[in-house]
Amino acid sequence: MSKATFKFLFLSLLIHSCSSAPDSQDATTEAEPAVGESAPESWPDYGNVLNVTTNQIDIQLSDSIIMSGLTTVRYVNKSSMTHFIRFEKMPVVDGEQKTVNDLVEEIDPIFAEGMSLINEGKAEEGMQAFGKIPAWFGQLEFVGGIGIIGPESTAQATFNLPPGTYTIECYIKSNGVFHTSQGMVAGLVAEQSDSAPASIPEADVVINVNEDGYDMQGNPAAGLQSFRVNFHTSTVHENFAMADVNVVRLDDSTNPNAVQVWMNWADPNAFGTPAPAMFVGGIQEMPAGNSGVFTVRLEPGEYALIAEVPESNAKGLFKRFTVPGASAMAE
Repeated sequence: MSKATFKFLFLSLLIHSCSSAPDSQDATTEAEPAVGESAPESWPDYGNVLNVTTNQIDIQLSDSIIMSGLTTVRYVNKSSMTHFIRFEKMPVVDGEQKTVNDLVEEIDPIFAEGMSLINEGKAEEGMQAFGKIPAWFGQLEFVGGIGIIGPESTAQATFNLPPGTYTIECYIKSNGVFHTSQGMVAGLVAEQSDSAPASIPEADVVINVNEDGYDMQGNPAAGLQSFRVNFHTSTVHENFAMADVNVVRLDDSTNPNAVQVWMNWADPNAFGTPAPAMFVGGIQEMPAGNSGVFTVRLEPGEYALIAEVPESNAKGLFKRFTVPGASAMAE
């Protein structure tokens, strides 16, 4: 195995953690508003709408089969924990469609072995264990999802889902264990649509993800606020993650340095619950050249955009902004 191939496989495994839940999940018919949120109907609908709910460490889908194309994923986190959800397009290998069950059966034992060694301080042995990952794992595609969101909150993101089979997961940790390995994983199929593909909607605030970090254009306002994100780069950083966009509230008790340290999932003491600040949503990474829109509810105050990479501030991937206005928020 070449050094480049091994590094890519290690990237994929660590980012994905492991999967120990079956492909099917109990479906809900409609996402309900979380505590303190308005009814879902007040959120903008673009294209297909997929409602996703978390009760604690789980993913419940309103549908397990949807049409491909522009899709709005509305996520209601009813739990007491911080989560996110990421969509990963599964590959077809030698004519066989890979599914979340293949992750469970073929990846989970290798991940468990490698991560156990790393947690014991045997990083070199752990990386050697990861070298046994099947080559098909490196063919997964990250196509978007909901950014990090705090307890009892709602957020949404809109992005294109090409036809295919998907795994949806969260790998934030509780007690040092990734949520994926605790059952926070689900499967989804996007069937071919005959409709003309819809374009990504525009928004009053635009975020460009460039080699030198975030470039934000526009002024976020209180209430429901949509951000269009254009991924001009898909650089892999030293923790093997690409830049996503997450919105975090910075109140008087928030230590911005602690938040940046927490964002590095590769740190065994980071990326766990509870989080050091309140996250309100965002959008997961996509290949360069792709765009998406995310919608969050903002109160007046101080915020920052932040990526799941080490030393985000030095990379231009920690950008503060202020939401003006009185405490009462306009729709």
